[in-house]
Amino acid sequence: MKIAIISDIHSNIYALESVLKDIQQRKCDTVLCLGDCVGYYYWPDMVINVLKKVDNILIIQGNHEEMLFLSLKDSKFKDKVRKKYGKGIDYACNSISAINLDFLEKLPKKRSLLLGGKKIGVFHGSPNSTEQYIYPDVNQKTLTDIVDNKFDVMLFGHTHHQFISYFNSTLIINPGSVGQARDVRGLAAYSIYDTDSGSVLPLRLKYNSKSVVQKINEVENGDVKMISAIQGKEV
Repeated sequence: MKIAIISDIHSNIYALESVLKDIQQRKCDTVLCLGDCVGYYYWPDMVINVLKKVDNILIIQGNHEEMLFLSLKDSKFKDKVRKKYGKGIDYACNSISAINLDFLEKLPKKRSLLLGGKKIGVFHGSPNSTEQYIYPDVNQKTLTDIVDNKFDVMLFGHTHHQFISYFNSTLIINPGSVGQARDVRGLAAYSIYDTDSGSVLPLRLKYNSKSVVQKINEVENGDVKMISAIQGKEV
């Protein structure tokens, strides 16, 4: 079984479309999405509508879904989110349909799956928190705390850093970020796990980043950090 693993789309419809096209061409059997479908950019409702049409997809919530739910209830909290992450939160609050909001709210925060004979734990940050960062240089103590040997494979997102590792007998995969990579910037990242061979294929794809930058210029007055995250330039 070929499992496509995606995460941290962040309302970037152009990056998502590129990744889903590649997934289809590679004939993956299942898609696992590790959360943060929304946040940062400006096409949240479109992203959700596209994801809902994907065959054999399973999705969990990320911390940006949690921030969206709280922002809809608390305007002061929404102001804090806007200040830190930009005006994408306004697009999410104003444009996501009631049906899609209900869809997001009903998503679980983690999943335990049996796919292709492998026990797979699906998380956004970690089993402990959607907001815990598990980077490629994570120390052994942290791994001891979070790696549950009942899983053959554990999937983490949130960091926007793609990596593959082993701890004891557990395979750890972070597919990177579809919509806002922070390691190799300017490309959409995802990974494919083959349950038969045990192999992991990390991938990075080009997408229509010019349209995203154009929207950033329009909405965020050319925010340099946001543009650098899309164009692949450090600031």
